[in-house]
Amino acid sequence: MSTQLPEKGFVFWPVGNGDSTTIVVDSETILQVDVNHLADSEENDDPHAPIVDRLVECLPKVDDKPYLSYLY
Repeated sequence: MSTQLPEKGFVFWPVGNGDSTTIVVDSETILQVDVNHLADSEENDDPHAPIVDRLVECLPKVDDKPYLSYLY
């Protein structure tokens, strides 16, 4: 499953106990609030988002690596 981030806005990732939130300010400024990557999220029938995998897929690349402006 591929995920795209909005040009600006929020993504609320379902991670089990609350949400993990990505905030897109612009194409170069992306903030992540909480990362709760659950092992269960790797299962196909589990509703939780494999947050780290999705971020690696959709973050902009700097020097060929996923770039996150800020992690809180």
